[in-house]
Amino acid sequence: MEMKEKDTLIGSLWYGLNYGSILSAFALYKTVEKIGHHPVLLRKPEELWTDHYDDPENIAGKFIYKNCDVMEGEQEKDQAEKMSFFLAGPDVIWNYNLCGSQTGDYFFGGFLKDDIKRISCASSFGKVQGDEWSQEEQLKTKRNLEKFAGISVRGGYDADICQSMFGVQSEIILDPVFLCDISDYEEVIRTAHYDAVRPYIFTYIERGNERIKKYIEEGMRVKSLDSRNYIDINRFPESSKELGLEVTFHVMADDWLCSIWNSDFVVTDSYYGMCFAILFRKPFAVITSPDFKRRNEVEELLSWLGLEERMVPCDEFSDLKDYVYLFRKGINYERADRRLKKLQEESLEWLKNQMGSQENTK
Repeated sequence: MEMKEKDTLIGSLWYGLNYGSILSAFALYKTVEKIGHHPVLLRKPEELWTDHYDDPENIAGKFIYKNCDVMEGEQEKDQAEKMSFFLAGPDVIWNYNLCGSQTGDYFFGGFLKDDIKRISCASSFGKVQGDEWSQEEQLKTKRNLEKFAGISVRGGYDADICQSMFGVQSEIILDPVFLCDISDYEEVIRTAHYDAVRPYIFTYIERGNERIKKYIEEGMRVKSLDSRNYIDINRFPESSKELGLEVTFHVMADDWLCSIWNSDFVVTDSYYGMCFAILFRKPFAVITSPDFKRRNEVEELLSWLGLEERMVPCDEFSDLKDYVYLFRKGINYERADRRLKKLQEESLEWLKNQMGSQENTK
């Protein structure tokens, strides 16, 4: 890799053993290429998540090293300082307990010269607890955010955190998985492993329970389909036990994507599982937990697209049987697609305005 040709350093959680983290980093990388810049992904900081995450042969490493350039070499700091842009995001890079307490200002570009333009793209703080930041750390974060030329987040929750905790303005844009060209996903899917011989329901459940299991089984009965079940690869034994169904063992990110692409229906409790169901125009049901942050970001995106009906609340007040009808009801994607296209154009325009565009045409 000729580092002198690179102009955009992306700080993301691409090495996280999570399909959303891997694919959202890939999507931002491809989006930056699309608007005419030359990205490279920042390596994992040594002090963050020390077990398994540095393995180039794990699920994250195999996919990213195949499809993206990653900054390497002993002269990493010198190479980074030659960049024109630092893009922070997407994902929960600014979650203090998850990242900041171990890496300080790393995901704010604290190791870079001040003249490198800092931009955040659909970044998130994750779920914020009131006592996470000490007063000193909160002030440091505010100063770091003030160095950014443009701050975008993927939802109202994070926009409120920016304003209420740090006194900075932010724009809400779509997650980069929506900005990447479908052709980029198709290229990945073409080389994926696919062995299904019959139509199926795709499920991706990160936090399962007996009620969700029964809901999936009822959907299989209604649609007369088998299911292919995927779970949180970062906590595989726990997730498998919680769901209580036969699950597919540790598939690669491209295989996971391919399984959504070829499915007849999607059931998920994952934000990114929902995103790809929408992108691939699949009928779906998204199970929402009582957790406000997780439920709010799902509800917000679906409300933008007029798809709120596809939410299945899994709380003490709801009976999942009331939502079995979703397995029988398809989605007319014409209206949702019109709304999505408008949001995609606005989000991409925001990023172009921040970086300048020399857009590539394929």
